[in-house]
This record gives sequence, structure tokens and C-alpha cells, in this order.
Amino acid sequence: MSLNAYFTYSVAWECTSMANGSGVVFFSGMLFILLTVTRVREQIVNGIPDCLKHSTAAGIGMFIAFVGMRSAKLVVANPATFVGIGNFSDPEVQAACLGLVFTLVLMVRK
Repeated sequence: MSLNAYFTYSVAWECTSMANGSGVVFFSGMLFILLTVTRVREQIVNGIPDCLKHSTAAGIGMFIAFVGMRSAKLVVANPATFVGIGNFSDPEVQAACLGLVFTLVLMVRK
């Protein structure tokens, strides 16, 4: 999934047209299928240390959380520090905070 996102947002985004970008994403998907069918992908994955696999997953999770917090306006742009905390008087931020608290309560209760 992370490789698909890489190709979509960095390689395909730089293409001259949407058709070219879609073609690049399609061919990268075909390449990944070929690597999977020939078991080359499995050998590559087995060659990566577990600590690197876990840290990559944590990094992707933190990036997704950052995107979510930015969409909820919990994180906003700040010229001095690049990121800042949102305005808690905004109803959208309050709803996001309540949602996070509710999620944490449900996770603790399993």
C-alpha cells in the first residue's frame, strides 16, 4: 500500500496528464503483481529486519494520523514552527477531540 501511495503522489503527480499518471500507477501495480507471483516480493520482505518493518508501519500510521488531525483542524500551519495547535473554540476541533476521547475509551474497554 505504501508503494502505491508513493507512485500515486510522487511519480504520477509529476506526469504531464492524468492519463499518463494513471498509466504509471497501472504499470507499477502490474510490476508488484509480477513480483508477488514470482515470489521475489517474499524474498525482499524476508530480507528486511523486523525493527525496520515495525518502524515503517509506525511512521505510516503517524503520517495518517497527522493528515487526519490536519483535516480536523487540530493541527494548523504556523509560520514560526511550521505546525501549530488548532483553535479549541472551533466546533470542528471540539468534535474531533470528542471523537478521539471516545475512541480511546473504547480501546481501553476493548
